[in-house]
Amino acid sequence: MAPRIALLGGRPNVLKSASDLGCEVVLMHTPGAYDPAAAAQWCSEVVETRLSDEDGSVAAGRELFARQPVVRFFSPSELGLVAAARLNEEFGLGGNSVRTVRLLKDKSAMRRHLAEVGMSPVRFRVVHGEAELVAFLTELAGPAVIKPLDYGGSALVYRLDGPAEAGEIWRQVEAAGRTRMLVEEFLVGLEVSVEAFSDNGVHTVVAVTDKLLGAGFVEAGHSVPARIDERTRREIAELTAQLLDAVGLVEGPSHTEIMITDKGPRIIESHNRAGGDSIPELVRRAYGVDLVRSAVAVPLGLEAWTPEVPAATAGAAIRFVSAEPGVVTGVEVPDPVPEGVVLDVKARPGTVVPPVTWSVDRVCGHVIAVGADAAEAVDRCEKALAGIKITTRARTVVMVDAFASARCLAPLFRAQGYDCVHVQSTPEIPAAYERSFQPGDFIANIIHEGDIDRTVAAIAAHRPTALLPGIERAVVLADTLSEQLGLLTNGTALSTARRDKYRMIETVKEAGVPGPDQILAGDPDTLLRWYEKVQGRVVLKPVSSAGSDGVYFCDDADEVRKAFNVLIGSTSALGQDNHAVLAQEYLVGSEYIVNTVSLEGRHYVTDIWKMHHLTANGVPDVAAGAELMLRRGVEQDQLVEHTVQVLDALGVRNGPAHTELKLTADGPRLVETGARVCGADVHVPVKAAIGESQLDWTVDAYVNPDRFLERWESGYELARHARVVNMVSPAEGRLVSYPRMSELQALDSFHDILFRVHPGGEIFRSIDDWTFPLRVYLLHEVASTVARDALTTRYLDGEGFYEIA
Repeated sequence: MAPRIALLGGRPNVLKSASDLGCEVVLMHTPGAYDPAAAAQWCSEVVETRLSDEDGSVAAGRELFARQPVVRFFSPSELGLVAAARLNEEFGLGGNSVRTVRLLKDKSAMRRHLAEVGMSPVRFRVVHGEAELVAFLTELAGPAVIKPLDYGGSALVYRLDGPAEAGEIWRQVEAAGRTRMLVEEFLVGLEVSVEAFSDNGVHTVVAVTDKLLGAGFVEAGHSVPARIDERTRREIAELTAQLLDAVGLVEGPSHTEIMITDKGPRIIESHNRAGGDSIPELVRRAYGVDLVRSAVAVPLGLEAWTPEVPAATAGAAIRFVSAEPGVVTGVEVPDPVPEGVVLDVKARPGTVVPPVTWSVDRVCGHVIAVGADAAEAVDRCEKALAGIKITTRARTVVMVDAFASARCLAPLFRAQGYDCVHVQSTPEIPAAYERSFQPGDFIANIIHEGDIDRTVAAIAAHRPTALLPGIERAVVLADTLSEQLGLLTNGTALSTARRDKYRMIETVKEAGVPGPDQILAGDPDTLLRWYEKVQGRVVLKPVSSAGSDGVYFCDDADEVRKAFNVLIGSTSALGQDNHAVLAQEYLVGSEYIVNTVSLEGRHYVTDIWKMHHLTANGVPDVAAGAELMLRRGVEQDQLVEHTVQVLDALGVRNGPAHTELKLTADGPRLVETGARVCGADVHVPVKAAIGESQLDWTVDAYVNPDRFLERWESGYELARHARVVNMVSPAEGRLVSYPRMSELQALDSFHDILFRVHPGGEIFRSIDDWTFPLRVYLLHEVASTVARDALTTRYLDGEGFYEIA
């Protein structure tokens, strides 16, 4: 009977190899990430599961095993390694232990383990924010490399030469939704990889591979055998075997990256899978050893492993085809193809070529060559590359006031191959946003000085394909500019209603959507006459602002008058004068946030939050935090239906929106909507909990519309539960330290911290969105763990949490 196996991930060659062994293959893979034709040809069944969701993959594997058992779970993919190990361990199927796989997958865990056993010393630290990164770089006093704890493909790997670079690098980390990173000393030398195979705990080094680095730390090519002397080769083989023994690897292929330094070889990282980048194919062509086949055949006993690897009979090399970022307009390839060369050029006219920041960005294809030795193979690759010509055309996205959380959009657009141009809506950036502006993300900064025609002309010179607002005050200008430039737009007909909070509610009510009673008052007498009819608690706020700036809760006429006198004639956090005051009835009910992205009137809900409030420092309803909700539910369905009605009434047809509502006894009621991305960096926990945030969907809406339209009717699923906790300072002064920070970071669900105030900075009593000293993000697979830690976080908060001079 054919052995029935499950592969968590796998390219067509892997599926074919397993099928050729006589196995019945079940493919478990992320929807849309596998080749359906290959799966139909080589697999008996496909189980769709997001490989990035470890627990979800394990659950899918359990269901598969319950229907019809498999003899082993394998994962040729980095994303499925731990899930496969968990399933094998749970069902007693053999293989490498979960502990071993986790050690290799978590780069910080492996570093700690190597330090404990005294192997391959490298200085390192796990950092949770810019301040911790600066501290390590200062202590190291030399170059360092920062990387994710558990990812591959050279994603988010950067070199830092000193503390001055920490801010820019950490901002890019945050934009990618990462909150913890491994930083370690930068090793100088020749980098190679070791392709090995283990059988019953005996390790055989099959090949050592030379590596050619391109942009950043992304590989531009590989070749075998590595051009190193025999003594170095032996040292590398011995170190690799020691490493695999230390982590407890017992079977299968491994791919270990090593730096040959002047102090000897040092381990960079290792994986219990075959190397990527077609390295197994290079090994097969040079040595005649098929690591892909052996990965399945040997553990199942279908073939025996021979530890004596033959000497290389040839050299083999791969080089990746590159092109300037942009849209491909033309492709030329050598004809005829040179001897010993295989071309796989994937670029076609219309292909988007992004800047190369990790291996997935190498979208143009590759060249593989074989020669008498590695040098000849490399030479053949390089000559073939020289004959490939790919022309591209640059593309540009324009952002107006890309401040606060919108600062993280530009890196995402750039990763899609777009240049970014910034429009500054006023000559001066408001103080509240000045520090968040990242001019390095933009090829130009156009300052709007009131002349629309002049600004339109300046933007048009960059031939933009999209334009969108960043923060609240940019909405009206972005509507005008995008309309005049003929780009995707919400138009100007309802711009005022999308920005003026009074006009917003009135427009919604005129469309038949229920809304609160309100008045726009330019004098206190008009306001007080209205209040006599309403009575009870009311809310006073600026007509145009952001966050909780200028929001007052008033319970009697005296408080109404006082709040009016404070607001009228004042300047909002956005730098705009308050010539009138908006007063609304106080809506009784829980508050929620519904974040969306729209394309041509199709609205996708990216995340829903339930807000938590407390009374602190004499202020009622201070935003204490929020919890991320499931997409579906009785409350959610009501909120989403109401939000869609609001968006339609306000003419929000394209781009992101952030809608605040209250669920009253009479149903949902709008508080306000902003036609821009949500603030508070909530994209960080959303990305970690769901896999995609509002920022990712915004990028799709503007530059990948087909992808958006294919998916907009789906709903998000939580891989982890999330909460945000705003810490509330009880005092003000100069912050010396956070004495209980280690207790906070030790919580089971601790994920990240957004610091607004660092030690040495000025701290204020927390009374609104602008005065929270820090924001804590909690994430965990178990909802009750997050809830417990949120309460513990609030318990830790208070006078004992802050040392203030």
